[in-house]
Amino acid sequence: MALTESYQGLARKWRPQTFADLVGQEAVARSLQNALRTGRVSHGHLLAGPRGVGKTTSARLLAKAINCAQGPTPEPCGACRHCIDIAQGTDLDVIEIDAASNTGVDNIRDLRERIVQAPFAARYKVYIIDEVHMLSTGAFNALLKTLEEPPPFVVFIFATTELEKVPETIRSRCTLHAFRRMNAEDIARRLDQVAEGEGVELEPAGRRELHGLIARSVEGGMRDALVIYDQLLAMTEGKPDAEAAARLLGLADQSALARATEWLAEGNAAGLLELIEDLVTRGRSLERFIRSLVAYQRDILLLQSGVGDKLVMTTGEALGEARRLAEAISPATLYNILNQMFELEERIKGSSQARFLIEFTFLRVAAIKPVVPIDEIVKRIGALPEEAFESASRATSAAAARSAAAGSDDPARREAHAATETGTAEPAASVAETSAAELRRPRAAVGGRGAGAGRAPAFMDSAPPMEAAEVAAARSEEESPAAGAASVGEIVAPEALLPRLLAQCSENARGLVRRYLVKAAGCELGAAALKIYWRAEDGFSRRILENPENIGVMEQALARLCGRPMKITHLDAPAGLTAAPAPEGTDAGGAKTAAAQRTAPTLADSAPPVDDEMPMENDTGEKGEDSIGIAETGTERAVTRASVARAPADRRTAKERAQALMARDGEIARRVKLLREMFRGQIIDETGKPISV
Repeated sequence: MALTESYQGLARKWRPQTFADLVGQEAVARSLQNALRTGRVSHGHLLAGPRGVGKTTSARLLAKAINCAQGPTPEPCGACRHCIDIAQGTDLDVIEIDAASNTGVDNIRDLRERIVQAPFAARYKVYIIDEVHMLSTGAFNALLKTLEEPPPFVVFIFATTELEKVPETIRSRCTLHAFRRMNAEDIARRLDQVAEGEGVELEPAGRRELHGLIARSVEGGMRDALVIYDQLLAMTEGKPDAEAAARLLGLADQSALARATEWLAEGNAAGLLELIEDLVTRGRSLERFIRSLVAYQRDILLLQSGVGDKLVMTTGEALGEARRLAEAISPATLYNILNQMFELEERIKGSSQARFLIEFTFLRVAAIKPVVPIDEIVKRIGALPEEAFESASRATSAAAARSAAAGSDDPARREAHAATETGTAEPAASVAETSAAELRRPRAAVGGRGAGAGRAPAFMDSAPPMEAAEVAAARSEEESPAAGAASVGEIVAPEALLPRLLAQCSENARGLVRRYLVKAAGCELGAAALKIYWRAEDGFSRRILENPENIGVMEQALARLCGRPMKITHLDAPAGLTAAPAPEGTDAGGAKTAAAQRTAPTLADSAPPVDDEMPMENDTGEKGEDSIGIAETGTERAVTRASVARAPADRRTAKERAQALMARDGEIARRVKLLREMFRGQIIDETGKPISV
């Protein structure tokens, strides 16, 4: 090509010459064509939309349509003198004004003086005012009267990218046509036409990748896409490819976006740092990379929502990879990643350390463990076989028993430990093992005040943690023979249930429950209710405990004891009722004997047993330490009193008592082990840090 010949860029050369060529603006084209077909062409038109989407082109098409030799027509011929002159921009009756450089009142006054002159040769005199929002307030006011009642041969066409800056008085006098951003598919289709017309040789797969990459980078502007394509053809000597386009635009390829998203979800910090190094080495723009990454993850999020591909901008092979990631990454994990990417995109704009900021954010996101929904955790626990709970129970109980026995100076304990190791005896904890169903049943979480202790994590539906004094009382009572006396469905004496129930009552309610519940004829503990049977002569005690407030207090204590909501029902004792006797070592008020209290292991920092604080009054109104036992002979009930002998004080250290408690309560050990195994690395707090279990 000779230097004297002028080159016409693709944006001008491939400007649409008919309404059918107007890509991505079908609604505007149909509206203008129908107006031309029915003769309803307004004297004022306002074209509003983003840059490079066809506003000025549509204005010229409308001018051609109303001045065509065969018109007004919705399909201008393009061959008559007016169509050719308007396409070349040399028609004297089509005046294009740049409002950015003609903003004053004087410019509008000159327009008003010339507007009354008839067209030179065309049917209509057309004024196309581009970027009309740049006019001053005075200029808009000077234009109002002329715009409202122009001469019959004048048509105004305004174009603007900022519709909100155009006064309402101007908008109300014009027909508004809203232009939208073009989607990537429309732009890629138009680029295919341009490549075919320019003779660009590309493989079908390479063409889709190249044109899709350009279409996504221009954010809906056709003119920008043609300018970039023109520059790419010049850079590659007419042989463009996706790699050259990415280098020109400073973009990372789709595979880099997919790898970055997958590694962020997996926590692959090394891969992310190497990816950033590769982008910098190849001269890619890190800011553009982050924007592209956000757009790519947005497409994955839309695919997860089930809206299909109509709102997704990713195309070609990259779309298949995006579908795979949408299935592999959980929505909660993707939400966390996108939140961090949005913050990074905002912070990177004014940062002089863009690379370090990106590396820091990627490392922070990679450190977040994958989010596992609580429903999934519960489902995993429910899917565990019964053998897993039983084996964990035996292993944990045996280990705790060996540890407690091996660390003790008591010869008897060491002998028991040796017998256990050689197989001649079983660990004490094995006797108290519970089934897997019992393990899964919610119970109140127990907290301590020792070193490193806090509130133990409660299960989803468990009762709130007890205080230290209540913990000591509850543990002491569970280890006594009375703990298991109240079996489900069995009518027992109140003293069999009273110790554990008192441990769950508040301090003010213990005296009330202790004093009147012991007068009942028997108690029957069911799956969801406690039935209390009364004889006729104990009506006063029954009326006290039937008070709604007292029932509420006892039901709350019973719910904490059983780990589920419970009801209390008061019934008349049937004739011949025989209640199972309370175990030895339990007094009528529910307090253990002094010997049992001295031998039962307690935590080092636990409070003294609650029953020592409030001794019960006997039938004569006197306080004492006598214990009341119940003996059943047929239907008769005999009460005998026996003096209680005090046992020597427990001389074990706090550590030995705690180890013995853990060894005897296999359920606590199993719960701790289960939580550690199931929740390790699975739970994070609101800042993204893993919670130590």
